[in-house]
Amino acid sequence: MPYDIEPTLTQDRWQGVFQRITATLSVMVPGDARSPIDHDEYIIPATTPMAPVYTGTDHDHGLWMPIRRTRVYTVATSPVTEMVVDDAEPFAVGDTVHAIDVAGPNTGCTDLGAITDIDYDTNTITVTNDATGLNVDDWIEVTENGCVVVADDEFRHPAMVGMLQVAHDVRATASATSGTLMDTHVVIRGAIRESDLSFNVDATNDELLIAQFMELSPNADGINIITAQHGDESVQVPDEGYES
Repeated sequence: MPYDIEPTLTQDRWQGVFQRITATLSVMVPGDARSPIDHDEYIIPATTPMAPVYTGTDHDHGLWMPIRRTRVYTVATSPVTEMVVDDAEPFAVGDTVHAIDVAGPNTGCTDLGAITDIDYDTNTITVTNDATGLNVDDWIEVTENGCVVVADDEFRHPAMVGMLQVAHDVRATASATSGTLMDTHVVIRGAIRESDLSFNVDATNDELLIAQFMELSPNADGINIITAQHGDESVQVPDEGYES
């Protein structure tokens, strides 16, 4: 079921690690959500990029999950369902994932099916579908709240995104061994330094994150991710961003 919750608009203010917070949104996070920088961690850090579930059957649509994405390091020739990625921590066995061409979704997206095995020590994941054709630096992303419509080879636009305003513990008590569906708040308009993001890939190396928060968001101006250099040249994307 969807969770339509009105955003809270505020005057621009400085708070915590955010450079500016203009609007926040109350959202629901499922109990099986985990930190994208540590697959065993119940506490999801503040400033973690989040997005609502749009597709799939793992979670009710409208619940919010961390954005889980990495890049391809190598693709095995046998079996062709196995690949080494830059960081396997964001993923869990059972996640449905897809690939996005390094040049952007219009160049091609590939449905990889479900993850059947993960070796976190070697950053190796195994999927159900053939990964032939993937290249180094293509993105691997969890599909349910991903930034693209895989069948159409295009960005999901507009697409709501946010960043956790404060750390979120999915457990009802510190001694619990499983999580519970609970509410929290995400920042949907504001500004943050790239170095303050809680994400497994920095924004300079993940152009998709820049596009999601600064170009594809339905919220005016979205969240300005301040990189070391001020301008698109610092994230190696054209002035107009990816074609959507």
